[in-house]
Amino acid sequence: MKRAKSKDNPSDLYLGIDIGGTTYKAGVLDADYTIIYKEIISSASITTNDLAPKAVCGLVESALSQYPDIRSIGIGFPAIIAGDKMVFSSEFEIDIIQVKNFFCNKYKLPVALDTDSNAAAYAEMVMGNGAKYDNFVYFTLGTGVGVTIIINKSIFKGEYGTPEGGNLIISSNIEEDTKQQSECQCTIQDFVGKFAILELSRKLANKYNESLLNSPDGISNDSFDVANIANFAAKGDFAAILCLQMTGKYLGIGIASIANLLSIPHFIIGGGISQAEILIQTARQTAADYTMPTLAKYLTIENAYFNKNTGIVGAASIGRNEIYNQKILN
Repeated sequence: MKRAKSKDNPSDLYLGIDIGGTTYKAGVLDADYTIIYKEIISSASITTNDLAPKAVCGLVESALSQYPDIRSIGIGFPAIIAGDKMVFSSEFEIDIIQVKNFFCNKYKLPVALDTDSNAAAYAEMVMGNGAKYDNFVYFTLGTGVGVTIIINKSIFKGEYGTPEGGNLIISSNIEEDTKQQSECQCTIQDFVGKFAILELSRKLANKYNESLLNSPDGISNDSFDVANIANFAAKGDFAAILCLQMTGKYLGIGIASIANLLSIPHFIIGGGISQAEILIQTARQTAADYTMPTLAKYLTIENAYFNKNTGIVGAASIGRNEIYNQKILN
């Protein structure tokens, strides 16, 4: 399916900033959401709260120096929204309005901030595979698991902050929980997040000695990541395939739980590991088994249209939308 065409002026440009755990990425997008400029910096040296805005300002100013006609700035964060706060951890949070006003005043442009998952879901809604749905649920699979709910073409924000579907409990042993609560794996993220997948691959590597997971490019390699598991699975490695199938089952249970609760049968999956067809196919089969029969016949689980540079595209999308929000307010 072809994505929707932008109705913007073909010369319009939008800046997206993707704040990640290891890198900060900036990209300038044209009206059809094609990235025409990109810059990446490491976040390793950004060790204090006051350095983060400086790093973002540096990215903004680099982009503006080459594309001075940029119309908006969007910034996506791997965080939780609680009221007017964006929470990264129990020790670190930012005031959304304060930060937004800072960038608006500094650059005299419309600015939008949101979670990376919400931003990516918005891009899918307006220009991606979600454009054909009024209601759908977007999963982003990465270091964590982000879940965004779209209802009537709008992101559902919740009463006290954006819902965190990655924290949906899908497995629990009550007796173990009371004894070792901190060690209990029970949420979608606990089973489908990056570190959970890598830990599972290590356990399977120890069980299957002949697996490619034990090769020089396997678990002992410092650069080993979930992409390696997907590559090994594509080569037919049994342990790698099993790792993706087990992960896919947990993802499918999470999808079915959300589908049954919301009565929304349409799911779009983004993030690098979502490109592993074995994982997605297993999730489809499992979700179909656990979804109510009256809803299961409508169930769709598909890959996101924007599967590369998703954070940048999503951030630019919410920035673009802020232009229209300001027009409405004015």
